[in-house]
Amino acid sequence: MTRYCPTCKSEFKQQLSRCPDDGSPLMAKPAREKHYVLKDIYAAANEIEAERIAAFLAEDGVIAEIFRRGVAQLPMTGDTHYLIAVDKEHAVHARRLIENARKDHIISANGFFLPKD
Repeated sequence: MTRYCPTCKSEFKQQLSRCPDDGSPLMAKPAREKHYVLKDIYAAANEIEAERIAAFLAEDGVIAEIFRRGVAQLPMTGDTHYLIAVDKEHAVHARRLIENARKDHIISANGFFLPKD
């Protein structure tokens, strides 16, 4: 069984209990981290609404990222939206949650859904 040093990140196939380089206790190799592919699904009209949507999705276990996008015409005005992006695997579920939240007036209908790919 491969052993792993959490300090120097080295791997060892020998039956060692401590890292020969730094003396740290060796562990079983951690599972490979999941690679997330983000998909933009919704454009909120303002930052507060985007944060509310992200918090609402998090309550159901869907982690959302918020990205600010837009073109400012003048310093005081512009066409700025806050994009909500989720892991591609959760996009359909997140869309449903947002649709229901809009119907139930939990979030406003000022934003819009982005086209599905």
